[in-house]
Amino acid sequence: MRPHWIVGKPEVNKHTWSMAFPEQKPQRKREDVFKEFRELFFSMNRLTSFPWTVSRRRNVAKGGRKLVDIGLMFSPSGSPCRLSESSLDLLCFPQPNGGAVSLLENVALISEGTTGLVTWEAALHLAEWALENQQLFSGRSVLELGSGVGLTGIAVCCSCDPLRFVFSDCHPAVLQKLRENVRLNGFGEQTSPAVSVEELDWTTATEEQIRRIGADVVLAADVVYDPEAAGSLAALMLKILSCGPAEVYVCSTVRNPQTYGGFKLQLEAAGLDHEVLSGPAGAVFPYHRLAPLELIKVFRKPNAAE
Repeated sequence: MRPHWIVGKPEVNKHTWSMAFPEQKPQRKREDVFKEFRELFFSMNRLTSFPWTVSRRRNVAKGGRKLVDIGLMFSPSGSPCRLSESSLDLLCFPQPNGGAVSLLENVALISEGTTGLVTWEAALHLAEWALENQQLFSGRSVLELGSGVGLTGIAVCCSCDPLRFVFSDCHPAVLQKLRENVRLNGFGEQTSPAVSVEELDWTTATEEQIRRIGADVVLAADVVYDPEAAGSLAALMLKILSCGPAEVYVCSTVRNPQTYGGFKLQLEAAGLDHEVLSGPAGAVFPYHRLAPLELIKVFRKPNAAE
């Protein structure tokens, strides 16, 4: 009998099941365990005191927008790491088109009462997927929920040619950092695409606000981490899908299968269904790829009441 929080079609939820009950792995060598630990440790990219080599480069984003000089540190394995001079990091993520996404974010994983001031694996995973599916965004209006520091959205703006992009969050410090990062990458309401940053609280967002935004595509990365917020997120997605034929894509790092399964229960209770999508085939950005990541498309059930 499967747990109550694994719901819906078996072929869809096999991913959640396998994350919750992974197959027993054979005992590994001590050297292999140490190697994996070292990779996980360095993947946090938070160390600045090691005597690693420093390389400075200038990147130019799409459309000739100049980005600032930034330092990239390389660990002994050759992975790019953050270079910090204060409580803030200035990061550069090169893209396949020759441009780059530059971000200011906090060094601490949790700061000012939020986790939204750093980039998490799901945002990078979703950005890679978007770069491989640019046709879904070209010429369309895009809304991102829980944008954080803006990695996914800025990558879409730089490479996927959307008509309009709306970043959203509800924490004042996150909104301020979002606006800084949007300006840092040369975007604004008068640019192409037209880019704006909007406060959007999942619990109080109105249909009027959603219709005004008028999103054709909705993105969200690493927003499923709080069981108490899952119901509000599902209700907001129902509201968005009720206001128009939007496509909703959610990418999650499944840290707690029960929390993630609870979110899927909330989707079902709201009259929504989901489909698990294949992740990106290529590796564009450096991040911890051993993390259990899942990308889903959320939609209304065919028989849902209007």
